Amino acid sequence: MMNTSISQKAPLTERLWQWFDRFCWFVSATALVTVLLLVVSGVVFRPLGWYWRGVDAYAAYAVGTCGFFALAVAWRSNAHIQAKLLVARLPEGWRRWWERGLLLFAALCATLVAFSAWRLVRISWEIGDVSPDLDATPLWLPQTALFLGGVAFVGLRFGTGARLACQGGQSVRFGTKPQV
Repeated sequence: MMNTSISQKAPLTERLWQWFDRFCWFVSATALVTVLLLVVSGVVFRPLGWYWRGVDAYAAYAVGTCGFFALAVAWRSNAHIQAKLLVARLPEGWRRWWERGLLLFAALCATLVAFSAWRLVRISWEIGDVSPDLDATPLWLPQTALFLGGVAFVGLRFGTGARLACQGGQSVRFGTKPQV
Protein backbone atom coordinates (compact mmCIF):
# COMPACT_ATOMS: atom_id res chain seq x y z
CA MET A 1 0.00 0.00 0.00
CA MET A 2 1.41 3.34 -1.02
CA ASN A 3 1.82 5.99 1.67
CA THR A 4 -0.01 9.03 0.34
CA SER A 5 0.61 11.42 3.22
CA ILE A 6 3.13 14.16 2.73
CA SER A 7 5.06 14.85 5.90
CA GLN A 8 5.71 18.50 6.70
CA LYS A 9 8.90 17.40 8.49
CA ALA A 10 10.44 16.15 5.26
CA PRO A 11 12.89 18.41 3.40
CA LEU A 12 11.36 20.68 0.78
CA THR A 13 12.88 18.73 -2.10
CA GLU A 14 11.38 15.48 -0.82
CA ARG A 15 7.96 17.11 -0.42
CA LEU A 16 8.20 18.40 -4.00
CA TRP A 17 9.05 14.90 -5.24
CA GLN A 18 6.07 13.55 -3.30
CA TRP A 19 3.75 16.14 -4.85
CA PHE A 20 5.13 15.33 -8.29
CA ASP A 21 4.56 11.64 -7.58
CA ARG A 22 0.95 12.39 -6.63
CA PHE A 23 0.48 14.46 -9.76
CA CYS A 24 1.69 11.56 -11.92
CA TRP A 25 -0.61 9.21 -10.06
CA PHE A 26 -3.55 11.58 -10.61
CA VAL A 27 -2.86 11.94 -14.35
CA SER A 28 -2.49 8.17 -14.72
CA ALA A 29 -5.70 7.45 -12.79
CA THR A 30 -7.61 10.11 -14.73
CA ALA A 31 -6.44 8.64 -18.03
CA LEU A 32 -7.48 5.17 -16.90
CA VAL A 33 -10.96 6.38 -15.94
CA THR A 34 -11.13 8.16 -19.30
CA VAL A 35 -10.36 4.87 -21.07
CA LEU A 36 -13.12 3.18 -19.12
CA LEU A 37 -15.67 5.89 -19.95
CA LEU A 38 -14.73 5.96 -23.63
CA VAL A 39 -14.92 2.20 -24.03
CA VAL A 40 -18.20 1.94 -22.12
CA SER A 41 -19.71 4.79 -24.15
CA GLY A 42 -18.72 3.00 -27.35
CA VAL A 43 -20.23 -0.26 -26.17
CA VAL A 44 -23.46 1.33 -24.94
CA PHE A 45 -24.14 3.93 -27.63
CA ARG A 46 -22.98 2.13 -30.78
CA PRO A 47 -25.93 -0.31 -30.83
CA LEU A 48 -28.24 2.70 -30.45
CA GLY A 49 -26.84 4.18 -33.64
CA TRP A 50 -24.89 6.97 -31.93
CA TYR A 51 -21.21 6.97 -32.78
CA TRP A 52 -18.66 9.44 -31.58
CA ARG A 53 -16.02 9.76 -34.29
CA GLY A 54 -12.59 8.75 -33.05
CA VAL A 55 -13.65 7.28 -29.70
CA ASP A 56 -11.38 4.29 -30.24
CA ALA A 57 -8.42 6.53 -31.06
CA TYR A 58 -9.03 8.69 -27.99
CA ALA A 59 -9.18 5.59 -25.81
CA ALA A 60 -5.84 4.49 -27.25
CA TYR A 61 -4.32 7.92 -26.55
CA ALA A 62 -5.57 7.72 -22.96
CA VAL A 63 -4.07 4.23 -22.57
CA GLY A 64 -0.69 5.55 -23.68
CA THR A 65 -0.91 8.48 -21.31
CA CYS A 66 -1.91 6.21 -18.44
CA GLY A 67 0.93 3.81 -19.15
CA PHE A 68 3.65 6.42 -19.33
CA PHE A 69 2.58 8.28 -16.20
CA ALA A 70 1.98 5.00 -14.36
CA LEU A 71 5.60 3.98 -15.05
CA ALA A 72 6.83 6.79 -12.84
CA VAL A 73 4.41 5.98 -10.04
CA ALA A 74 5.05 2.23 -10.20
CA TRP A 75 8.81 2.67 -10.02
CA ARG A 76 8.71 5.05 -7.09
CA SER A 77 6.13 2.92 -5.25
CA ASN A 78 8.15 -0.28 -5.69
CA ALA A 79 5.28 -1.83 -7.66
CA HIS A 80 7.36 -3.26 -10.48
CA ILE A 81 8.83 -6.65 -11.23
CA GLN A 82 12.30 -7.28 -9.86
CA ALA A 83 14.67 -10.11 -10.60
CA LYS A 84 16.32 -10.72 -7.24
CA LEU A 85 17.67 -14.19 -7.89
CA LEU A 86 21.13 -12.99 -8.93
CA VAL A 87 21.22 -9.86 -6.79
CA ALA A 88 20.45 -11.75 -3.57
CA ARG A 89 23.50 -13.98 -4.09
CA LEU A 90 25.97 -11.13 -4.53
CA PRO A 91 28.15 -9.91 -1.66
CA GLU A 92 26.93 -6.61 -0.17
CA GLY A 93 29.65 -4.49 -1.82
CA TRP A 94 29.01 -5.96 -5.26
CA ARG A 95 25.25 -5.77 -4.76
CA ARG A 96 25.45 -2.05 -4.08
CA TRP A 97 27.42 -1.40 -7.31
CA TRP A 98 25.29 -3.80 -9.34
CA GLU A 99 22.10 -2.03 -8.20
CA ARG A 100 23.58 1.39 -8.87
CA GLY A 101 24.61 0.28 -12.35
CA LEU A 102 21.14 -1.07 -13.08
CA LEU A 103 19.61 2.11 -11.70
CA LEU A 104 21.76 4.14 -14.07
CA PHE A 105 20.87 1.84 -16.97
CA ALA A 106 17.14 2.21 -16.22
CA ALA A 107 17.49 5.98 -16.01
CA LEU A 108 19.32 6.07 -19.34
CA CYS A 109 16.63 3.90 -20.96
CA ALA A 110 13.92 6.19 -19.58
CA THR A 111 15.81 9.19 -20.93
CA LEU A 112 16.01 7.55 -24.35
CA VAL A 113 12.24 6.91 -24.30
CA ALA A 114 11.52 10.53 -23.32
CA PHE A 115 13.91 11.84 -25.98
CA SER A 116 12.35 9.60 -28.63
CA ALA A 117 8.88 10.76 -27.62
CA TRP A 118 10.05 14.37 -27.94
CA ARG A 119 11.39 13.71 -31.44
CA LEU A 120 8.07 12.10 -32.35
CA VAL A 121 6.16 15.17 -31.12
CA ARG A 122 8.48 17.53 -32.97
CA ILE A 123 8.29 15.60 -36.25
CA SER A 124 4.49 15.28 -36.03
CA TRP A 125 4.27 19.03 -35.43
CA GLU A 126 6.59 19.89 -38.31
CA ILE A 127 4.89 17.74 -40.93
CA GLY A 128 1.35 18.33 -39.66
CA ASP A 129 0.69 14.62 -39.08
CA VAL A 130 -2.92 13.78 -38.20
CA SER A 131 -4.63 10.65 -36.96
CA PRO A 132 -5.71 8.28 -39.74
CA ASP A 133 -8.94 7.70 -37.82
CA LEU A 134 -12.15 9.58 -38.55
CA ASP A 135 -11.39 12.34 -36.04
CA ALA A 136 -8.16 13.54 -37.79
CA THR A 137 -6.62 14.72 -34.50
CA PRO A 138 -3.16 16.30 -34.84
CA LEU A 139 -0.92 13.53 -33.54
CA TRP A 140 1.38 15.84 -31.62
CA LEU A 141 -1.40 16.35 -29.04
CA PRO A 142 -1.57 12.78 -27.68
CA GLN A 143 2.15 12.31 -28.27
CA THR A 144 2.83 15.26 -25.97
CA ALA A 145 1.16 13.37 -23.13
CA LEU A 146 3.48 10.41 -23.80
CA PHE A 147 6.47 12.75 -23.80
CA LEU A 148 5.42 14.36 -20.50
CA GLY A 149 4.92 10.91 -18.96
CA GLY A 150 8.40 9.93 -20.11
CA VAL A 151 9.83 13.12 -18.59
CA ALA A 152 7.99 12.38 -15.34
CA PHE A 153 9.49 8.89 -15.30
CA VAL A 154 12.98 10.27 -15.91
CA GLY A 155 12.48 12.95 -13.27
CA LEU A 156 11.32 10.57 -10.60
CA ARG A 157 13.96 8.03 -11.58
CA PHE A 158 16.85 10.47 -11.43
CA GLY A 159 15.47 12.36 -8.44
CA THR A 160 14.91 9.46 -6.10
CA GLY A 161 17.50 7.14 -7.59
CA ALA A 162 20.35 9.60 -7.45
CA ARG A 163 19.61 10.51 -3.86
CA LEU A 164 19.35 6.89 -2.78
CA ALA A 165 22.43 5.85 -4.73
CA CYS A 166 24.51 8.56 -3.07
CA GLN A 167 23.52 7.70 0.49
CA GLY A 168 26.66 6.55 2.18
CA GLY A 169 26.97 2.85 2.82
CA GLN A 170 23.36 1.97 2.11
CA SER A 171 22.42 -0.48 -0.58
CA VAL A 172 20.03 0.93 -3.14
CA ARG A 173 16.82 -1.02 -3.56
CA PHE A 174 15.05 -0.47 -6.85
CA GLY A 175 12.03 1.72 -6.48
CA THR A 176 12.19 2.04 -2.71
CA LYS A 177 10.47 5.11 -1.50
CA PRO A 178 12.62 7.24 0.74
CA GLN A 179 11.44 6.95 4.34
CA VAL A 180 10.33 10.27 5.76
